[in-house]
Amino acid sequence: MSVLHTGEFLLTGVVNLPKERTEFVHRIAAAKCMLSLRVSPVSLLKKNWRTPVTSKVRAEEINAFLTKAFGSERQNPRMEVTHVGDGEVTVRTPYDDNMLRPGGVISGPTQMALADCAAYFAIFTCTGIEPYAVTSNLNINFLNACKAGNVLAQGKVLKIGKKLAVIEVDVREETMDEPASHSIVTYALPSKKMSDGN
Repeated sequence: MSVLHTGEFLLTGVVNLPKERTEFVHRIAAAKCMLSLRVSPVSLLKKNWRTPVTSKVRAEEINAFLTKAFGSERQNPRMEVTHVGDGEVTVRTPYDDNMLRPGGVISGPTQMALADCAAYFAIFTCTGIEPYAVTSNLNINFLNACKAGNVLAQGKVLKIGKKLAVIEVDVREETMDEPASHSIVTYALPSKKMSDGN
């Protein structure tokens, strides 16, 4: 059996030819495919055939949802999503004295809240705005003291299914090179009926 991959094409056929003849046949088939696509061999080799996947929601849309859903009384109004990608999100929270614990570092509860929010928003990049997703489990490890300053929480979806999503989140002060804490957060996703408001 002879198999030839050319871009998105897969050519198969049963041949019984010497190796040199088989390679020649493969080259001819590849050339025909490239001619039919009207692309050069060089561009074919350089082209990324995977369709790029991007976030299903923009940062501005998440920030608007945050303001509308929680308001300034129930949620830090200065928390802001600054970056979204394919299953990735960055949340920035400006420094406030209320975030500190004794010792002058960002408190554990503050970091846990930021990790939870970043995980919530990371799900949106895969599903669109999903208000009814809820935290099922949050496991956090404190790795380094998070010094006083603006805090970043960077979330990345590790796996998402129909019922659960698992997200990892690193929290750090924005000038730190190493994370102050690392969390694994599990979210329960709503059924389609609940998402549709039925």
